[in-house]
Amino acid sequence: MKSKIYPTVMGLLLLVLASFLASCGDTGTTGEVKNNHEINLVHSYDGASGQIISYLQIIRDGEPLDGMVISVFNATDTAAIATLDRVAPGNYGKWFSGDLLDNTRQLKIELSSVLDVFNFNFLCNMPDTFSFTAPGLPDNIVRSSDATIPLSWNSSTHADGYFVVVEAENTASGVAGYSEFFSSGVTAGSIPISAFHNAQGFKEGTYYVWVVAYHDNPIEYPGISFSLPAGFQNNISRVGVTGQGGAMYIPPKLVLTAQTN
Repeated sequence: MKSKIYPTVMGLLLLVLASFLASCGDTGTTGEVKNNHEINLVHSYDGASGQIISYLQIIRDGEPLDGMVISVFNATDTAAIATLDRVAPGNYGKWFSGDLLDNTRQLKIELSSVLDVFNFNFLCNMPDTFSFTAPGLPDNIVRSSDATIPLSWNSSTHADGYFVVVEAENTASGVAGYSEFFSSGVTAGSIPISAFHNAQGFKEGTYYVWVVAYHDNPIEYPGISFSLPAGFQNNISRVGVTGQGGAMYIPPKLVLTAQTN
Protein backbone atom coordinates (compact mmCIF):
# COMPACT_ATOMS: atom_id res chain seq x y z
CA MET A 1 0.00 0.00 0.00
CA LYS A 2 2.80 2.37 0.88
CA SER A 3 4.49 1.92 -2.48
CA LYS A 4 1.27 2.99 -4.29
CA ILE A 5 0.61 6.06 -2.17
CA TYR A 6 4.16 7.42 -2.34
CA PRO A 7 4.31 8.03 -6.12
CA THR A 8 0.80 9.51 -6.01
CA VAL A 9 1.82 12.01 -3.31
CA MET A 10 5.03 12.83 -5.11
CA GLY A 11 3.12 13.39 -8.32
CA LEU A 12 0.78 15.83 -6.60
CA LEU A 13 3.71 17.69 -5.04
CA LEU A 14 5.43 17.99 -8.41
CA LEU A 15 2.20 19.28 -9.98
CA VAL A 16 1.83 21.94 -7.29
CA LEU A 17 5.50 22.93 -7.66
CA ALA A 18 5.14 23.20 -11.43
CA SER A 19 2.06 25.41 -11.04
CA PHE A 20 3.96 27.68 -8.62
CA LEU A 21 6.97 28.03 -10.89
CA ALA A 22 4.73 28.83 -13.85
CA SER A 23 3.18 31.65 -11.87
CA CYS A 24 6.44 33.30 -10.88
CA GLY A 25 8.60 35.73 -12.77
CA ASP A 26 7.69 37.68 -15.89
CA THR A 27 4.82 35.49 -17.03
CA GLY A 28 1.77 37.69 -16.51
CA THR A 29 0.28 34.95 -14.35
CA THR A 30 -1.65 35.51 -11.14
CA GLY A 31 -1.91 32.35 -9.13
CA GLU A 32 -3.40 29.81 -11.52
CA VAL A 33 -5.32 32.41 -13.56
CA LYS A 34 -3.89 34.00 -16.70
CA ASN A 35 -4.47 37.76 -17.05
CA ASN A 36 -3.83 40.18 -19.87
CA HIS A 37 -1.57 43.07 -18.87
CA GLU A 38 -0.68 46.17 -20.83
CA ILE A 39 2.45 47.96 -19.59
CA ASN A 40 3.75 51.21 -21.09
CA LEU A 41 6.79 52.98 -19.67
CA VAL A 42 9.49 55.58 -20.20
CA HIS A 43 12.71 56.85 -18.65
CA SER A 44 13.24 60.46 -19.71
CA TYR A 45 16.33 62.52 -18.91
CA ASP A 46 15.71 66.28 -18.82
CA GLY A 47 18.98 67.90 -19.85
CA ALA A 48 17.89 71.32 -18.59
CA SER A 49 17.36 70.18 -14.97
CA GLY A 50 19.59 67.10 -14.82
CA GLN A 51 16.60 65.08 -13.57
CA ILE A 52 15.21 61.77 -14.80
CA ILE A 53 11.58 60.77 -14.70
CA SER A 54 10.58 57.12 -14.75
CA TYR A 55 6.91 56.72 -15.59
CA LEU A 56 4.81 53.57 -16.01
CA GLN A 57 1.19 52.74 -16.81
CA ILE A 58 -0.27 49.29 -16.16
CA ILE A 59 -3.68 47.87 -17.08
CA ARG A 60 -4.91 44.38 -16.21
CA ASP A 61 -7.84 42.98 -18.19
CA GLY A 62 -8.81 46.49 -19.25
CA GLU A 63 -8.68 48.06 -15.77
CA PRO A 64 -5.94 50.25 -14.22
CA LEU A 65 -3.91 48.16 -11.78
CA ASP A 66 -3.02 49.55 -8.36
CA GLY A 67 -1.09 47.92 -5.54
CA MET A 68 2.15 47.63 -7.50
CA VAL A 69 5.66 48.07 -6.13
CA ILE A 70 7.78 49.55 -8.92
CA SER A 71 11.52 50.17 -8.52
CA VAL A 72 14.26 51.46 -10.81
CA PHE A 73 17.81 50.10 -10.69
CA ASN A 74 21.08 50.58 -12.47
CA ALA A 75 21.17 47.27 -14.32
CA THR A 76 24.25 45.96 -12.51
CA ASP A 77 23.11 46.97 -9.00
CA THR A 78 20.77 45.36 -6.49
CA ALA A 79 19.89 48.56 -4.63
CA ALA A 80 17.07 50.62 -6.16
CA ILE A 81 17.80 54.23 -7.09
CA ALA A 82 14.10 55.16 -7.14
CA THR A 83 10.72 53.75 -6.16
CA LEU A 84 7.80 55.04 -8.19
CA ASP A 85 4.81 56.72 -6.56
CA ARG A 86 1.21 56.06 -7.55
CA VAL A 87 0.06 59.28 -9.25
CA ALA A 88 -3.26 58.06 -10.68
CA PRO A 89 -5.07 54.71 -11.01
CA GLY A 90 -2.62 52.38 -12.74
CA ASN A 91 -0.08 55.21 -13.21
CA TYR A 92 3.22 55.46 -11.35
CA GLY A 93 6.05 57.98 -11.65
CA LYS A 94 9.09 59.48 -9.95
CA TRP A 95 11.64 62.22 -10.66
CA PHE A 96 15.18 61.58 -9.42
CA SER A 97 18.67 62.97 -9.98
CA GLY A 98 20.47 62.02 -13.17
CA ASP A 99 23.62 61.72 -11.04
CA LEU A 100 22.25 58.38 -9.82
CA LEU A 101 22.65 56.91 -13.31
CA ASP A 102 25.89 54.93 -13.54
CA ASN A 103 28.32 54.77 -16.48
CA THR A 104 26.56 51.80 -18.10
CA ARG A 105 23.51 54.04 -18.63
CA GLN A 106 21.30 50.95 -18.51
CA LEU A 107 18.22 51.07 -16.32
CA LYS A 108 16.10 48.18 -15.13
CA ILE A 109 12.54 48.68 -13.94
CA GLU A 110 10.99 45.95 -11.80
CA LEU A 111 7.33 45.47 -10.90
CA SER A 112 5.86 43.29 -8.23
CA SER A 113 2.40 43.16 -6.71
CA VAL A 114 1.43 43.26 -3.05
CA LEU A 115 -1.76 41.43 -4.02
CA ASP A 116 -0.50 38.44 -6.03
CA VAL A 117 2.61 36.88 -7.58
CA PHE A 118 2.75 38.96 -10.77
CA ASN A 119 6.28 40.18 -11.58
CA PHE A 120 7.79 42.02 -14.54
CA ASN A 121 11.09 43.66 -15.45
CA PHE A 122 12.35 45.69 -18.39
CA LEU A 123 15.88 46.76 -19.35
CA CYS A 124 16.52 49.93 -21.32
CA ASN A 125 19.53 52.03 -22.31
CA MET A 126 19.44 55.75 -21.58
CA PRO A 127 20.84 57.83 -24.48
CA ASP A 128 23.91 59.84 -23.49
CA THR A 129 23.97 63.62 -23.06
CA PHE A 130 24.26 65.73 -26.21
CA SER A 131 23.34 69.18 -27.49
CA PHE A 132 22.14 70.81 -30.71
CA THR A 133 22.25 74.21 -32.42
CA ALA A 134 20.83 76.04 -35.41
CA PRO A 135 24.08 77.08 -37.12
CA GLY A 136 24.05 80.13 -39.31
CA LEU A 137 20.75 81.45 -37.98
CA PRO A 138 21.45 85.06 -36.92
CA ASP A 139 19.94 85.88 -33.52
CA ASN A 140 17.77 82.74 -33.76
CA ILE A 141 15.38 84.61 -36.08
CA VAL A 142 13.46 82.72 -38.77
CA ARG A 143 12.50 84.83 -41.79
CA SER A 144 9.44 84.13 -43.94
CA SER A 145 11.77 84.04 -46.95
CA ASP A 146 13.90 81.22 -45.49
CA ALA A 147 13.53 77.87 -47.25
CA THR A 148 14.86 75.72 -44.44
CA ILE A 149 16.43 76.14 -40.99
CA PRO A 150 19.54 73.97 -40.53
CA LEU A 151 20.12 71.98 -37.34
CA SER A 152 23.25 70.27 -36.09
CA TRP A 153 23.80 68.00 -33.09
CA ASN A 154 26.51 65.78 -31.69
CA SER A 155 26.10 62.02 -31.49
CA SER A 156 24.42 60.42 -28.46
CA THR A 157 25.66 57.00 -27.35
CA HIS A 158 22.89 54.38 -26.97
CA ALA A 159 20.51 56.36 -29.19
CA ASP A 160 18.50 54.36 -31.72
CA GLY A 161 17.79 57.64 -33.46
CA TYR A 162 16.65 61.22 -33.05
CA PHE A 163 13.50 63.20 -33.66
CA VAL A 164 12.96 66.91 -34.15
CA VAL A 165 9.86 68.67 -32.81
CA VAL A 166 8.80 72.27 -33.55
CA GLU A 167 5.88 73.79 -31.69
CA ALA A 168 4.58 77.34 -31.48
CA GLU A 169 4.56 78.94 -28.05
CA ASN A 170 1.35 78.20 -26.13
CA THR A 171 0.51 75.20 -28.29
CA ALA A 172 -2.30 73.33 -26.56
CA SER A 173 -1.44 70.02 -24.91
CA GLY A 174 -1.97 67.12 -27.29
CA VAL A 175 -1.68 69.29 -30.41
CA ALA A 176 1.22 68.03 -32.49
CA GLY A 177 3.52 70.44 -34.29
CA TYR A 178 6.09 69.62 -36.94
CA SER A 179 8.20 66.49 -36.32
CA GLU A 180 10.71 64.36 -38.20
CA PHE A 181 12.78 61.27 -37.38
CA PHE A 182 16.50 60.79 -38.10
CA SER A 183 18.57 57.61 -37.87
CA SER A 184 21.28 57.15 -35.25
CA GLY A 185 24.16 57.88 -37.66
CA VAL A 186 22.79 61.29 -38.66
CA THR A 187 23.95 64.44 -36.81
CA ALA A 188 22.39 67.17 -38.94
CA GLY A 189 19.03 68.01 -40.42
CA SER A 190 16.80 70.89 -41.36
CA ILE A 191 13.36 72.27 -40.56
CA PRO A 192 11.18 73.27 -43.55
CA ILE A 193 9.72 76.76 -43.42
CA SER A 194 6.27 75.13 -43.48
CA ALA A 195 6.85 74.21 -39.82
CA PHE A 196 6.26 77.92 -39.09
CA HIS A 197 2.99 78.07 -41.00
CA ASN A 198 -0.60 77.62 -39.97
CA ALA A 199 -3.68 77.29 -42.20
CA GLN A 200 -3.41 80.98 -43.14
CA GLY A 201 0.30 80.89 -44.02
CA PHE A 202 3.51 82.02 -42.31
CA LYS A 203 2.80 82.71 -38.64
CA GLU A 204 4.99 85.12 -36.71
CA GLY A 205 5.80 84.47 -33.09
CA THR A 206 7.90 82.36 -30.75
CA TYR A 207 8.62 78.73 -31.53
CA TYR A 208 10.30 76.00 -29.51
CA VAL A 209 12.56 73.40 -31.10
CA TRP A 210 13.70 70.11 -29.57
CA VAL A 211 16.10 67.50 -30.91
CA VAL A 212 15.60 64.36 -28.82
CA ALA A 213 17.66 61.18 -28.68
CA TYR A 214 15.58 58.05 -28.09
CA HIS A 215 16.09 54.36 -27.39
CA ASP A 216 13.42 51.73 -28.05
CA ASN A 217 9.85 53.06 -27.94
CA PRO A 218 9.23 55.74 -25.30
CA ILE A 219 5.81 57.07 -24.32
CA GLU A 220 4.54 60.49 -23.25
CA TYR A 221 4.32 61.33 -19.56
CA PRO A 222 2.61 64.09 -17.56
CA GLY A 223 4.52 67.35 -17.86
CA ILE A 224 6.40 66.52 -21.07
CA SER A 225 7.01 69.78 -22.95
CA PHE A 226 5.91 68.61 -26.41
CA SER A 227 3.73 66.04 -28.13
CA LEU A 228 5.61 62.84 -28.93
CA PRO A 229 5.65 62.25 -32.69
CA ALA A 230 3.68 59.33 -34.09
CA GLY A 231 5.67 56.28 -35.10
CA PHE A 232 6.63 54.56 -31.87
CA GLN A 233 5.07 51.14 -31.41
CA ASN A 234 4.69 48.20 -29.07
CA ASN A 235 7.95 46.41 -28.28
CA ILE A 236 6.88 44.40 -25.22
CA SER A 237 5.43 41.00 -26.06
CA ARG A 238 5.64 38.37 -23.34
CA VAL A 239 3.34 35.79 -21.82
CA GLY A 240 0.34 37.77 -20.60
CA VAL A 241 2.06 41.14 -21.16
CA THR A 242 2.11 43.53 -24.11
CA GLY A 243 3.05 47.20 -24.28
CA GLN A 244 5.65 49.78 -25.11
CA GLY A 245 8.80 51.01 -23.38
CA GLY A 246 11.85 53.14 -24.04
CA ALA A 247 13.98 56.09 -23.00
CA MET A 248 14.76 59.65 -24.13
CA TYR A 249 17.40 62.28 -23.53
CA ILE A 250 15.90 65.77 -24.01
CA PRO A 251 18.46 68.62 -24.27
CA PRO A 252 17.41 72.19 -23.45
CA LYS A 253 15.07 73.52 -26.12
CA LEU A 254 16.01 76.14 -28.71
CA VAL A 255 13.84 79.26 -28.85
CA LEU A 256 13.30 80.78 -32.30
CA THR A 257 11.45 83.91 -33.36
CA ALA A 258 9.56 83.85 -36.64
CA GLN A 259 9.36 87.21 -38.45
CA THR A 260 7.98 88.32 -41.80
CA ASN A 261 10.61 89.92 -44.08
